[in-house]
Amino acid sequence: MVEFLEELGISKKEYKIYRVLNEYGEQTAGELVKRTNIPSSKIYFMLAKLVKKGVITYTIHNSKKRFRSQPPKSLLEVMEARKDKLKQNEIELKETVNTLESFRLKHDKYLDIDVFEGIKGIIAYHDKLLRMAKPGETIRLVGSTGIKSVTLRSYFRHFHDKRIKKGIKYEILKSAKAKRFMEDFPHTDICYLPSSYPTPTLYCIFRNSVSIIIYNVQPTLIRLRNKDLVESFKSYFNAMWRVSKKTK
Repeated sequence: MVEFLEELGISKKEYKIYRVLNEYGEQTAGELVKRTNIPSSKIYFMLAKLVKKGVITYTIHNSKKRFRSQPPKSLLEVMEARKDKLKQNEIELKETVNTLESFRLKHDKYLDIDVFEGIKGIIAYHDKLLRMAKPGETIRLVGSTGIKSVTLRSYFRHFHDKRIKKGIKYEILKSAKAKRFMEDFPHTDICYLPSSYPTPTLYCIFRNSVSIIIYNVQPTLIRLRNKDLVESFKSYFNAMWRVSKKTK
């Protein structure tokens, strides 16, 4: 209960003040100090916050403020106000994102590079890939992974379970010598390059990005974003797909 109220901006000590007022009725700040053991140096600030949130009010009697709690349902009103604020923040954030995107589009001709290092970096990239990809979208992969990390192998088993459940397609171009793997996975098409073709560096194509992936002692993923570059990689992929041997 207290943890939930903290998410609404009401601390444990503020909730303690509210409970005392709800159980004992009107109290002065001095009486609340005694009942809650909250120092007087802090209690006035907390009372002001609770008044602002509308869960307590006060009257002035003989030049002294006497505080009283509002009905417990006022806590629900705090939650509704929070929801309204979050909704407004969401609207403002979307407007800000749209504005930023409009400026970013002016720089599409430049090459944008992101580097994801280590096992955590590889996982973070693929987690984001799962969140971004919509059912029916296709992720294209070229090359063989050769993953040695036990952690990554375990992660990718779960990754593909989630991918398949979400309906995200995989198209994979592999070397003719690569191990047969994933051939029976749903939403997965695999082609094997002719034996005369060299095995390319492992890379992934998704939307407007190409990611070069290196699995060795220090797994590293380099994501490149540039319209012309992505189109050239897609053209290469499509050309190789046409001359490769399909498994299904």
